[in-house]
Amino acid sequence: MTRNTTILLLASALLLSGCSALNKQEPVAKAVVPEKKKVVIKKKPPVREDLPDVNLDADLLFTLLSGEIAGYRGELGVATQQYLRAAKETRDPRVIQRAVRVASYAKLYKEGLEAAKLWIDVEPNDKTAQLNLATLQFRNGLKTEALGGYDKLIKAAADKQSFFITLGKQFVREKNREQSLELMKQLVSRYPKVASAHFVLSSLAEQNGKFALAESAIRQAMVLKKDWTDAQTQLARILRLQGKTDKALGFLKSVLKKTPDNKNIRLSYARLLVDAKQLDKARKEFEILAAASPKNANILYALGILALQSDDLKSAEKYFQQVKSKGRRGLEANYYLGQIAESNENIDSAILYYSLVTRGEYAFSSHLRIAGLLAKQGKTAEALSTLNRLSVRGDTQFVKVVLARGEIFRNVKRFSDAMKSYDEALEKLPGNSDLLYARALMAERVDRIDILMKDLKTILKTEPENAHALNALGYTLADKKGNYKEALSYIKRALKLLPNDAAIIDSMGWIQYRLGNNKEALKYLTRAYDLNDDAEIAAHLGEVLLKMGEKVRGQKVIRKGLEQAPDDERLLEVIKRFKL
Repeated sequence: MTRNTTILLLASALLLSGCSALNKQEPVAKAVVPEKKKVVIKKKPPVREDLPDVNLDADLLFTLLSGEIAGYRGELGVATQQYLRAAKETRDPRVIQRAVRVASYAKLYKEGLEAAKLWIDVEPNDKTAQLNLATLQFRNGLKTEALGGYDKLIKAAADKQSFFITLGKQFVREKNREQSLELMKQLVSRYPKVASAHFVLSSLAEQNGKFALAESAIRQAMVLKKDWTDAQTQLARILRLQGKTDKALGFLKSVLKKTPDNKNIRLSYARLLVDAKQLDKARKEFEILAAASPKNANILYALGILALQSDDLKSAEKYFQQVKSKGRRGLEANYYLGQIAESNENIDSAILYYSLVTRGEYAFSSHLRIAGLLAKQGKTAEALSTLNRLSVRGDTQFVKVVLARGEIFRNVKRFSDAMKSYDEALEKLPGNSDLLYARALMAERVDRIDILMKDLKTILKTEPENAHALNALGYTLADKKGNYKEALSYIKRALKLLPNDAAIIDSMGWIQYRLGNNKEALKYLTRAYDLNDDAEIAAHLGEVLLKMGEKVRGQKVIRKGLEQAPDDERLLEVIKRFKL
């Protein structure tokens, strides 16, 4: 075996091996190759005879292996130095390419530029080497040199349109977005008749928040390349970003009128209708798309979501079942089928659907819902066990589990257990407003008004506009302390923040009642009841009606409340007090 073959085998093995630290490597930029849609059977490339004849001695072997091992360990600086050293010693383009890749991934652009220059020295006519050199010159702030390098590549490109698109994909990922935009402006000025150059300029301008430039650039691209779908959708997006949603919709609608079979335009139009909250119109467009592409799971999924948002549970279920049958997005479909079953009070089916969501972004929420539904069935121990088995990631999920556990304890009147759970959680996350709020509400159940007041005031120190904390504090001051003046100030602040919140409106009505303003109280409580006829609001409204002599109406409200919550203590207390 020749020395050249030995180094080739080693280099190939290292290049193919990858490493954990470089699993998501920043790829070496490659020269543009026009995309071919036909299937191509790749042949094994012949062994190159122009590679340097390098002696793979112990020192070189150590350098290459130590660089690879450093990469595995995440020591990218060491890996870069070792590969750069090997690149200089071997002048082998495969090793040099690896050095460029590792340095670029490590964001060691100075070393990457050194390797890229060596690559050009070894293979001066290699387009990929030239592209990497220009890129690393750009990243090192050598604007003039980078511009010249890109200009040279564009001139030599057989398909300038494709080259600019490839260049654009690279530029949108660059850290210095403003410099990318300025460089593209200069390239566009040199190639003003290349439509894709203006397209890329529009994308970069959009990324920089320069929407007027983005719009003018994409309009120029459309002049140069008529009926270009990508440009048409880009224009609609830019119009929407400028707040011109009606114009964007009108534009896409006019394009659809000319090309009704253009699925991409119709999809963009449908999505824009969703953004504009025109859900019925959006659904009609997605239905047209589904008829044209009945096997497209994404379109069926969108229809399912839209049906859910319109409270059309029957259609939503049909669409999500179709999504499952396509073998794609099954996890998400099961999650929403679980929600539909839950809405239909079919708890066993809901639990079954949720249990099928074994991974993905909805897995945690699904199993949290399973715990809640088991608790609803009276299976408290099983519900708590489900929560305990949940794999929790991060503070947000931790808090959700604690709150769910507290709710289960509350429903079975295990208030002390709930307080203990909140206390333990707050030792881990002191000052968490969600936990403090939950503990405050639970503290009332164990007659610890001191804890309730303290926790709510702690929340308001860091979140002075927390409407729910303001409301709870105001209601407590009125109901437990009889301090109506201070209570009223808190409730007014809360109502200003959330003027349509039923609980806050109810609090305002209850304070007015305590102050003797029965007519004012009735106004607020009636509005709160219209928004949410839960047991507490029903008890308050029913009491005020009875107090004002409206016995028939008051009894009707109390009776309806009991139908929903037959064991509610507040309703039962009103019945007892008024001898109903």
